[in-house]
Amino acid sequence: MRKIKDYLIWERPYLFSEDLDALIQGKILALRINPFISKEIINETMNRLMFHEHQIHHYSMAEDVGVKRLGMTIFETENKQEKLREYHKLARNSAERLRAITAPTVNPLDLLRLRLMEAWRWGLKVEWALGEPMNPGIVRYFEQGDSDGLPPHQDLLSRDLPNNHRAKEVEVQLAANIFIKVPQEGGEIEIWDHEPNLVQFEALKEERYDFIDREKIPGEGIKIKPQEGELMLFRSSCVHAVLPSKSSTRIAYSCSVGYFGMGKSLSVWA
Repeated sequence: MRKIKDYLIWERPYLFSEDLDALIQGKILALRINPFISKEIINETMNRLMFHEHQIHHYSMAEDVGVKRLGMTIFETENKQEKLREYHKLARNSAERLRAITAPTVNPLDLLRLRLMEAWRWGLKVEWALGEPMNPGIVRYFEQGDSDGLPPHQDLLSRDLPNNHRAKEVEVQLAANIFIKVPQEGGEIEIWDHEPNLVQFEALKEERYDFIDREKIPGEGIKIKPQEGELMLFRSSCVHAVLPSKSSTRIAYSCSVGYFGMGKSLSVWA
C-alpha cells in the first residue's frame, strides 16, 4: 500500500486513453474530467428530473441509508433469483427511460459511453449477466443532512454475483460519476489506496450491509470534493466512502466500468 499523495488524483479537460490506462493500471486512484457536461445540460437535466420524483427510491435492502436511486442496481439483488428477474426486467428499458427523461438534452450516461469508446481502442459494451443485458446506469441522490453519508465499502461485481464466471473475469472495477448537483458543504468522495482481498475484507467489515469499519482501514484516505459538471472515475475496488451532504442533495449519474484485460472491450453496468 502506498502513502496517499495528491498526485494520485489527476484532472484533465478531456478523457485521454493514456489517462484511462493509468487509472486501470493503478498508477492513479482517480481521474477527473472537468468540465464533462455543460451548465445547459445540467440545468435541463435537473428540471426534467424534478418531474420523476415518484420513481426515486431508497435501495430496496438498505432503506435506512440516506441514498436514493432512479433505477435498480445489481447490488440490490443479493444474488437471489426473484430479485435478479426483477432487475433484468427493469434493465431492458433503463437506458431508454433515462433518455426519455432528459430528451432532447443528451443523456449524460450515453455521452460517457461514447467518450469511453473513443478513449479505449477495443471499445465498450453494456455488460450481460445470466444471459440478459445489465442496467447501464442510474441516477443517485445523497440526501441532505444524512448523518452517515455512505460508509466505507468496496464495489466488486464478483461479490454481487459470486457464481457468475463473467463477474470473476473483471480485473479492475471502476466507478463513474457525472455530477449534476453538489452541496456547498459535504458530499466528498473519500478513497483509500487499499484493495482488500476476501480474507482482508472479512476482517474489516461491519455487520451492516458489508460496510467497512473506518477505524480498521490501513493508511489514510484522500478526500475529493466533486464539482458540478465533472466526470469522476475512480478505482471502486479500493475502499471508498461518501461523506454526508450537509447543505443540499448530491445528485450524480453513476455506473460501474469493468476492465477485463488488454485487448478486450470495457463494459458498463449498475
